[in-house]
Amino acid sequence: MTSTTLKPPPSMISESYLQQLEHMSLKDWLESCQDPRRSILLRIYEHYRDLLHTVPASSSNHQVWRGGLADHLSAMCRFAWHDHELFKVIGEIPIPYTFENVLMGIFCHDAEKFVVYGPKDDPRCAPFLALAKNAAGKEEKEQIKWDVLAYWRSEFGLELTEDETNAVKYTHGEGSDYSPNQRIMSPLAAAVGNADRASARIFFNYGQGLG
Repeated sequence: MTSTTLKPPPSMISESYLQQLEHMSLKDWLESCQDPRRSILLRIYEHYRDLLHTVPASSSNHQVWRGGLADHLSAMCRFAWHDHELFKVIGEIPIPYTFENVLMGIFCHDAEKFVVYGPKDDPRCAPFLALAKNAAGKEEKEQIKWDVLAYWRSEFGLELTEDETNAVKYTHGEGSDYSPNQRIMSPLAAAVGNADRASARIFFNYGQGLG
């Protein structure tokens, strides 16, 4: 039996470009977005800018430091971009979503964290903190995300496609919606989920200040 020694593929991206990519902030990613909704994303970012760079990404599991939410989201963008470029190179089947769709899913998947980790007396946060305080279970807590997204839609005009909505809903898995008879999570949701898991479960203690 003949053994085969695998050789690493030639580098397709220069080291200097990778270093530049590594230091793209969340705002840099949003500004690079080629979607017509780019201006809306930037308006939402500016509305919550101080919170994004103040609140953690979670209470205990990942990017728990001050400003961890922005660091988490920017890290997700980096991982998703690498995946997207790799899929374009190795796949013969067209990718059924754009990187802009992924970026939209990333920005919206933790919408509730923009406010529920914020100050109680902040008018941007107070209504949602009240909902979080009175939430009886996981489903009611999850509903806060959709309440925030509804606010973004009414206040800023942010509309998500059906596929992007699926991605936001199933970033963290299919949960009780899992079915052995059909795929619940879309390919886009899987792409956003892969980036989320890379940031939150592999590099959970990395990237402070890169957001």
